[in-house]
Amino acid sequence: MSGTGTNSASLPPGGPDGDPDDDDGKSKETVRFGKDANQEYHTFLHIEKAGLDRSAVQDAIKGDLSKVGNSLKEGLYNGRVNVNGTQVDYAAYKFSDGTINVGRITPPR
Repeated sequence: MSGTGTNSASLPPGGPDGDPDDDDGKSKETVRFGKDANQEYHTFLHIEKAGLDRSAVQDAIKGDLSKVGNSLKEGLYNGRVNVNGTQVDYAAYKFSDGTINVGRITPPR
């Protein structure tokens, strides 16, 4: 995906009425990689320079965040994933509305 917009995914999906609480009481959390094209560009800058696939990195981070699930507290979270044998560090921030913004992704230096 090029830097033409934001990319987000819901973890887990909300109820059919759009309520942030699912029928089972689980909170809807949206993962985004920057809130506009400029932030998205800067989020992926380092991994693209390292030759890593943006989609593979996104999938790995989304998978990691889904494992953390409801235990992820509001505020800063630093995570680490492995993408095709390369360790990637990321910083995410969970807002009070459940939105998780991934704002920095870096490969090893």
